[in-house]
Parts: sequence; C-alpha cells; structure tokens
Amino acid sequence: MKKSIFGFILAILLICPFMSQVLRAEARDTDSKVTDADKIFYYSFDNISGGLIADEWGSRNAVLSGGKISSGKFGSALEIEKNITGASVSNALVTEDAWTVSYWIYSKALSERSSVLMSSDGKYSFDAAISSSNLKTGVHVGTGSGDVLTFQYTLPAETWVHMTWTQDKTNGLSLYVNGTVVQTNAWTKTNAFPCPADLFGHLWRDVLTFQRCAMI
Repeated sequence: MKKSIFGFILAILLICPFMSQVLRAEARDTDSKVTDADKIFYYSFDNISGGLIADEWGSRNAVLSGGKISSGKFGSALEIEKNITGASVSNALVTEDAWTVSYWIYSKALSERSSVLMSSDGKYSFDAAISSSNLKTGVHVGTGSGDVLTFQYTLPAETWVHMTWTQDKTNGLSLYVNGTVVQTNAWTKTNAFPCPADLFGHLWRDVLTFQRCAMI
C-alpha cells in the first residue's frame, strides 16, 4: 500500500494513508517515520541544483519553471506567483489505489480557482479553491464544470495550513487539516482518482507558498 504527504510554501510528501502519526509530524521529522518501501517522492525544496528540485526519495526530480525558492515554515519553500506554473515533473501521476499526500500552504485571500497540484492533462487537481463561485477546498476529477468534489473547508488568508489527502478504495478520499479530519468523500471508492502531481501551483490565482511535499 502506498501513501503520501505534502507541504506548501510549497513542500510535498507522498506516503501511505493510515499513518496518523505522520499526518501531525513536522516536515523535518517525516522521513524517519516512513519505511523505505512506502516512499514514493519527497520535495523539501532545500536541495536545488541546475534548475532541478531534488526528489529526495526517488527519481522524480522537478524542473523549476516560474516559481522561486523562498523561506517557508520549515526551511525552504516554493513561491509561485499568479498564473504561473511553479515547477513540473514528468510522468509523476501516481495510479495506485491507496496513497497519501500532504503539504504546508500559505496564500492571500482567494477569489477564483486555485490549484495546488495538477495532472499534466489538466483532468485531476488538488484545489485550495475550486472556482470563483465555490471557494471551498476540493479536487477536480475531470475537465467538465461539474467534475469536482467539494470539501467543507475554506483556506484562511495569510495563515500557514497543513493539508493531507488520503485515498483508498475502502474509505474514499479524505481531507485532513492540521491533523484533524475535515471530511471523507466516497466517490473515489468506485471511481478512479490518480494522484495529480505533475504541475506545482498551476492555475494559482495569487502568490502561493508551498513547502515539504511528499508521497507514500
């Protein structure tokens, strides 16, 4: 079983789903709490060389594009300005049925769709705000206007927030905020939702800071 954890100013981590002790861990402690067999990718944003953001668990190095490295809640972070893709990874879509992703995120008030992570085909994304008419956190599961899953959480402005998404075919897709479960949506129990992790900050509508991103 695979899992994930992410962090924004941007930090991303992807790991296995049922690790409650990891969900609440600070980013610097995560690596010691995850077995090698469960690790998929991890970006601390502390290791940048030649325009590449090192995947510290594997070989999915990200290419720094429109984003810049700045200070985060813990160490370095990826800062992404409005309407710019901060970084990209080739072939990063993870299709396993069970995974976990978490990240720290910080932004000004949102007024329209703001995607934190997105698949390269634009079909799937983790959204801090779904649309101008729906500023709740959620995910896109297709390209149609109704292809969204809304979660009952609104990202506060100018506040560091730790978000974790867990997916498996027993429970569906769950959102945790600062270690507390917000909601679980059963739609993904019977429908595909591969973990979108190709584009960092694509369709972001303001300045985003993203930190400590990993997947298990």
